[in-house]
Amino acid sequence: MTTPLPYPDDLTYGSSFKMDARVDRVDFGDGYSERERDGINSVRQTWQLIWRGIDDAKAEALRVLFTLELGDGLLSWTPFNQPDELKWTANGFASAPAGFDTHDCQVVLTQEFDL
Repeated sequence: MTTPLPYPDDLTYGSSFKMDARVDRVDFGDGYSERERDGINSVRQTWQLIWRGIDDAKAEALRVLFTLELGDGLLSWTPFNQPDELKWTANGFASAPAGFDTHDCQVVLTQEFDL
């Protein structure tokens, strides 16, 4: 079972994205090599999501959620400009006061391919 990512409309465009591929590589010498992707789900997305200036109640709700889900809980979220909802695990949640009754929060999501 997956938990929907809360407050997706409050995410900022300072959020960043990267993709990594698992590749099998064989080096033959003299600079020659052969490469191929390792498996059918060899390209994985990672997002650093940022909520800027959200109120204390939302920041506390995020803290509670990520306390429960960090590391092994599955989250569902549709990344910016992508058509499909994907599954994610959360790593490294952080929160800091940004002003009166506001916080900046961030989390790193890693794409998962669970059934």
